[in-house]
Amino acid sequence: MSTESHAARPRLRLVIAGTGRDGTASLSHMIRKLFEDAGADGSVMHEYASREFLHAHASFLETRDPQWTVEIRRLIDDCPHDCIVGAGYAPILPVFAERCGPGLKLVHLRRLDRTRAIASLVENCAFFPKAYGYYSDDLAATTKRMAAFHYGEATPEGWRQRSQTEKLAWYFDKTHALIEEHKHLFWQHVEFHTEHLDDEGTRKTLAELVLGHSRVVAKPTHVNAHVNFTGLPEDRRPKLQWLMGQLNLHQVAYDDVHPIEYFVNAYIAWSGYQIGRTPHIGPQYYKSPEEISADLARAEEILGRHIKDIQSLKAMLAEKNASDRTG
Repeated sequence: MSTESHAARPRLRLVIAGTGRDGTASLSHMIRKLFEDAGADGSVMHEYASREFLHAHASFLETRDPQWTVEIRRLIDDCPHDCIVGAGYAPILPVFAERCGPGLKLVHLRRLDRTRAIASLVENCAFFPKAYGYYSDDLAATTKRMAAFHYGEATPEGWRQRSQTEKLAWYFDKTHALIEEHKHLFWQHVEFHTEHLDDEGTRKTLAELVLGHSRVVAKPTHVNAHVNFTGLPEDRRPKLQWLMGQLNLHQVAYDDVHPIEYFVNAYIAWSGYQIGRTPHIGPQYYKSPEEISADLARAEEILGRHIKDIQSLKAMLAEKNASDRTG
């Protein structure tokens, strides 16, 4: 490898690869909290360029056009994060190892319950067909992903005759087979099981991979529980997935105040995206200044009203405490 390529090593130092619907969002949340709680300068991205990697890899296998390998290398070299977690990485792990060098670490994320994992992928394919080219018959399924015919394991016609569940079962098995095949390229590699992400041993190992020590350990986390989008128009689904995707159900179960903090923060962020018309949200969610102003006024009124309720509860508690002391 050239001196130039060594000098231009990407920032990336940890790749967590799975199939999707297997705990990637929860791990991303845990890593983000590790950086915050340790006061460390680090960045994690859930599903960084996953669709782009999947599409470029499938396109290369079909055409052998080197432009697709150039695109894959560019996406890796331009990655601004220390850690990435998601699907789409398994077939291009050798390129990650080549571009990032011997210091890159790998986590193989596997959901042990294969049947449930495949069923979850089938459900996700129905809700978000755009990312499932060759797996969904929906016309919106434009982002390609690897299929059995790319590897000589089926003919295109034979692939089309398979059921969606059979196709996604192949995808599940092939993803894990490719991770196993390439893991020796990384100086440190471990396997995490979705069902055991909350185990203390898993959380300590994660801290050591991310921070280099386990003096700070992430709390048990469960985010991105699948939202039922049935009956919801397709253009509304991304907003609901964004809103609910990072809600930590474990924290909700133990912290009564967390839902208030979470949804207020989400509303503030969403309103900022609308005001700035940022690419974080699609144009279908943009509102006029008058509509945003009306929403902000309503939010202010609601929060002001409930601030008074909180103050009343505090006064009630103080009165009860005083009564208990004198009684």
